Amino acid sequence: MKHSYHLSGIRASADLMRVGIRSDNKWLLTRLEVGRELRGQGFASMLLDHVLENADKKGATIVLSIEPDGTGMSEELLRLFYKSRGFQPITGFHPITEFSETAMIRFPKLACVRK
Repeated sequence: MKHSYHLSGIRASADLMRVGIRSDNKWLLTRLEVGRELRGQGFASMLLDHVLENADKKGATIVLSIEPDGTGMSEELLRLFYKSRGFQPITGFHPITEFSETAMIRFPKLACVRK
């Protein structure tokens, strides 16, 4: 199953795909893209924050592989960008991404329950 997110009226989108068995609740972020003319204005951050907010509500773990497209941020800057959103490097081989050097994972943040 695939989920797509878009910012209304802006050329920015993200795609996620469920991986593993349903009870795992793991999603692979397959694409996060902002139009070249809109880069550097915070749209990727807004879009990713929306994706992560929904993932947290669903208790979903997000996995990704950093793959710069050559027209935007470098691998190092992308790694810092995702780290600032709670992603951690995956050490060793990860069966979902198959790319141990560039794979990152983010576990859901659980909402605090007020009494």
